[in-house]
Amino acid sequence: MAIIQSASRQARQREWAQQLRLRTRLETRYQRALAAEFRRIAAEASLGFEEGRRQGALLAIRGHEAQVRDLTLRQHRVVFATFGQRLEGSLKGFVVPNAKDAEGFFSAAVLRWLQEIAGFRIRRIADTTRSRIVDAILDGEEAGEGVAQIAKRIREATGGVIAATRSHIIARTETHAASTAADDEMIRALNLDEQLVREWVSAEDERTRQAHRAPTDGQIRAMDEPFDVDGVKMDRPGDPSAPARLVINCRCVLAYRGTDLD
Repeated sequence: MAIIQSASRQARQREWAQQLRLRTRLETRYQRALAAEFRRIAAEASLGFEEGRRQGALLAIRGHEAQVRDLTLRQHRVVFATFGQRLEGSLKGFVVPNAKDAEGFFSAAVLRWLQEIAGFRIRRIADTTRSRIVDAILDGEEAGEGVAQIAKRIREATGGVIAATRSHIIARTETHAASTAADDEMIRALNLDEQLVREWVSAEDERTRQAHRAPTDGQIRAMDEPFDVDGVKMDRPGDPSAPARLVINCRCVLAYRGTDLD
């Protein structure tokens, strides 16, 4: 289900749980692949520093952005397809005026997302890795450490626990952003804007950040109307244009329902 048939709290939370399970399944493979890439870069940059100092470390990570790009674009495509198909399959009872052309419109929306949003986020991931390596080298040099000690700093700054933590946060945030965007874009592709409204649904547990509790939770908006989240206008949960404090590790979802549903 993606379009709920009732305005009850139970229906909202059931939709939240279903989306969470689906996103978690999609996150897992991407998270593991990212963690492996971060560990690879940690090892190669560390070895590069031992053999060629700072230049050697930076040369060792030249292919990092390309690898992150491949992993991330693949993930966004899979998420868009999965959530778009899920929503399209829940339209029983709705008149779909643009069913014939929906696939083309949705494909165009996916391409725009990959070019305009995912590309920027990929560069940011790669830039963060590079910055962590450079900072590790500078800190080690300032402390008067030798080559072996600085190489260890590089591994600790980019591999191990850091690789696991970063990959988990990135996988959750990227998957979440793509999933809510996919739902909105499928609604637009099907030309159902006038028949549906969107509701912000929070997890409603102790882990939910204060900004995503009431009055954010339960806000209902038209397709072209932003949500008001702690004073910030957001198109949806996971909105890439929103501050990091409102999107990183977010578990909120969009629930859609007919405009005539009380």
